[in-house]
Amino acid sequence: MAKSVELIQKAERLARMYDPENGFYLAFSGGKDSQALYHITQLAGVAFKAHFSPTSVDPPQVIRFIRKNYPDCEFEKVDKSMYQVAKEMGMVPTMKLRWCCAKFKESAGEGKVTLTGVRHAESIKRSKRKEVEVTGHKFAGDIEEFFAWSAEKVAKKMKNINQDEFSRDKEQEVRCINGKDSIIVNPLVEWTDGDVWDFLNKVVEVPHCELYDPPYNRRRIGCILCPMSSRATKLRDIELYPYVKQKWLEVFEYFIGGGTTLPTQHAENQAVLRTRGGRNTDPTTPTSSRKWQYNYTPAPNVRRTSKRNCPPPNHGQETGNQDGEKPG
Repeated sequence: MAKSVELIQKAERLARMYDPENGFYLAFSGGKDSQALYHITQLAGVAFKAHFSPTSVDPPQVIRFIRKNYPDCEFEKVDKSMYQVAKEMGMVPTMKLRWCCAKFKESAGEGKVTLTGVRHAESIKRSKRKEVEVTGHKFAGDIEEFFAWSAEKVAKKMKNINQDEFSRDKEQEVRCINGKDSIIVNPLVEWTDGDVWDFLNKVVEVPHCELYDPPYNRRRIGCILCPMSSRATKLRDIELYPYVKQKWLEVFEYFIGGGTTLPTQHAENQAVLRTRGGRNTDPTTPTSSRKWQYNYTPAPNVRRTSKRNCPPPNHGQETGNQDGEKPG
């Protein structure tokens, strides 16, 4: 805990440079990690402003929890819902194409020093994260390494500036990041799950979101039907939040109806997604007329066999490979 407080205090000068009024931009999600981040930043005695970035697929329990327990947290304005963005992009978010995070979460805090609750223990990918980072993979390391990197960047920029036109005070305006970049500070990066819960329950003694408790028993809190969640979690989400499932089905109907200029194969893939096992499950279609919507013709069944067991040259061609054999 002491190391986290020290890191935050050392980085405050940077935060004040980029946002003199509010200091740190604290990314708040309502989960246990962002709670721990919020309260450890309070203990550090620095200036910060907590921000929540809605996605339109956030659990209502999380929204209520934040509004009740963290009324000072600012809700970012969202121009379009997740469903609208999906229609415009012509695709839904998937495990490999998680554009949702980039659109609704990662762009927040641009041009500022952002505090996050990222921890090594969360995943293999996050185990590689560092104390301080600059977006765009421009820097990753500890706070002292960052100060050295920052000084070098500023020195290079100052060489291109006519000193006669700038006072010494204006030198402070030359910064190591510009535009949409942001400096990310991860004070909890080395905390374990146990550290987080001990801090919340025994040190600051604050309530947590009900989704962690029975009957929900969530280990992590995220968006409803997050593509990264397990199948069991998705099925539970469908049961708890049927309106979200219906909204996504409407997006698929939009794709299928030609509401977007998708490539042909992509459109067919979306058609498969709205069926169960390839069979039409549209409740408006009479049961007797429900037929296979997606007729997939497999490639010729080529098996790796020894010469003595080699099939005749026309094997599988006349029958269309409907003999039920699996590819070798």
